[in-house]
Amino acid sequence: MRSNNPLTLEQIAEACPAVFQEEANHAKVSDKYQHISTLPVLNAMAEAGFGVSRAQQTNTRSAAAQGYARHLLSFRPLSVFNDNTVGDAIPEVVLINSHDGNSSY
Repeated sequence: MRSNNPLTLEQIAEACPAVFQEEANHAKVSDKYQHISTLPVLNAMAEAGFGVSRAQQTNTRSAAAQGYARHLLSFRPLSVFNDNTVGDAIPEVVLINSHDGNSSY
């Protein structure tokens, strides 16, 4: 999901349920795996004045695995969403994470 307006938490949850996962997929990761939730990062970026312009995650074969899938959030400064004077470049911070051990921040 991509938008020219900041995505709401509901829109992010619909497009990327893994963002809200609070634990790792223990069936796939070792006991050395350190789970880092994406939600605190999302909240910190919002407090810093960034909104989510894109939220997506990989498709999984299993519905149970969707909560752990690789996901991507693109953040833009809130001032950029309504400002069309930045020319060809739009500054973004892209975050990729998963909770199944296949990728990290």
